[in-house]
Amino acid sequence: MSDKPVLVVPEARVIRDELQRLVLADLLGPLEGEHEEFTREDPLDRYPLGRLAPRGEVIEPDTQDELAESPAAEPEEGGQEPSAPNMASLALSSIGFTATVAGDVGQLEVRAKWARYERVEAETEEGLPDRVWRRVPLEGVVTVALAEGLLPPVPVVAGSPDVVVRGRARGHDGAWLVSLFLENRQSPGSGRASADWLFQVELSAAAPDGSEVFLPRPDLSPGGHQIDRVEQRGLAMAYRFTPEFAVGHGAAVHADRLTERSSRAIRLTTRTVPHVEMPATDVPDPVRDPDLAALRDVVLDMTRLADLAEGPPEDLAAVLRPLVTGYRAWIDQRAEEVEAPEAHLDGHRDEAAAALATARRAADRIEAGVELLESDADARKAFGFANRAMARQRLHTIAADERREHPSKLLDDVVAEVDEPRNRSWRPFQLAFILLNLPSLADPRHVERSEEADKGLVDLLWFPTGGGKTEAYLGLTAFTLAIRRLQPSHGGLRADEGVAVLMRYTLRLLTIQQFERATTLICAAEVLRRQDTPTWGSAPFRIGLW
Repeated sequence: MSDKPVLVVPEARVIRDELQRLVLADLLGPLEGEHEEFTREDPLDRYPLGRLAPRGEVIEPDTQDELAESPAAEPEEGGQEPSAPNMASLALSSIGFTATVAGDVGQLEVRAKWARYERVEAETEEGLPDRVWRRVPLEGVVTVALAEGLLPPVPVVAGSPDVVVRGRARGHDGAWLVSLFLENRQSPGSGRASADWLFQVELSAAAPDGSEVFLPRPDLSPGGHQIDRVEQRGLAMAYRFTPEFAVGHGAAVHADRLTERSSRAIRLTTRTVPHVEMPATDVPDPVRDPDLAALRDVVLDMTRLADLAEGPPEDLAAVLRPLVTGYRAWIDQRAEEVEAPEAHLDGHRDEAAAALATARRAADRIEAGVELLESDADARKAFGFANRAMARQRLHTIAADERREHPSKLLDDVVAEVDEPRNRSWRPFQLAFILLNLPSLADPRHVERSEEADKGLVDLLWFPTGGGKTEAYLGLTAFTLAIRRLQPSHGGLRADEGVAVLMRYTLRLLTIQQFERATTLICAAEVLRRQDTPTWGSAPFRIGLW
């Protein structure tokens, strides 16, 4: 017999794609194939997405189960508020999009797809007659000539004169601004006439020869504050390979391009449920990436950094400085790429230069943090405290998760099991973020803490969920707690008392999770304080939740 398993565990991507397919089939349809039949459900109940009502169709509140059963909200506290107003509303009868088309294009081929559900007689599996809903797929292509003004409505398929494509074309800077719609112009029937509705609706457009005719949407809002305009130009540079080709009306729009870096699109298609593949933001790996070879000498182990902080200053600086040289080498590589044709930075040179200048300033700030640790004993001692506290926080967090699955294990035993460098190490961006903020946290009079608008500085740490933002600012929190204990008096104010750090969260569950992680850090800091009260004071470290 073969030792291979009968069933192979699919990859996470395969599971995700299958889950997505099942959800769309369930909510959008068709669930049981192109010509499905079903008896027990009304199509309007079966498929809530991707449908167009007859023009002027009104949705009465008593046809919506949730609204019909929800009690009226009482004005006093404690009353249950309904999820939507208890009033009639118009149903969507058209979808479409507006796009920019090259000015030399004279016409577009517009394809529309939808399905009807007809009530018909059919035989059941037992051979008995029964009335069922049968899906009838419909599809058609119409040619739309581009001319200034309204584009007259054109029926898509014979036998359905009231399902039309219509739109409007306007000239703009030598191109066309084209709006296209698929509309259900049937008159509303009585009650919930499902046979008059269109389901699984889709509208697409392309040039007759399939050429690249759709241009990125023009910037029609040049006004606003100067800072906002600068940010918008920077975003346009950063996302120049993912331009926006259309704005949807009642639907999202997907653009097909020849390559991922094509500046034009060949086809636009509406999507009732939009989806996009977001590439993972991986943490740089100096071992595997030759461009980051300079980072291989950086020490990321928190425990080792804490030990080095207690030794000669130059030893600590030596294991941190490669972070600066490696980052500057990476910036120099990007600067060389700016002039390359494949960078596609025409029109974005100023924004690219500004981004490089910002990166170089960050490198200077990281270097200033390293120099501070080399020259300032208090900062070095606080840095060692922060690393030791963070190592404890990381290990106890991992151990707590392990003990939830194996409650019989002793905590100290589990901590010892997981106490290895990979469980107590920084990611390079986390350590860099901490270093660039050390000078301003160690010196209350630092220029970056100035109230003057052109001098004060606030850092925004952006990284996708799960990338390690929390660990980065918890490290800064630990440093702040420690440095305040070493600088107890400033201008008559007690730095070792009062509130040192404020954290604000707007989502309740996220607040609880982050509070748990912060509390673990405070507990670790308190253990270290009790082990060395002459250095860290007699007042305990505390945390509160409001």
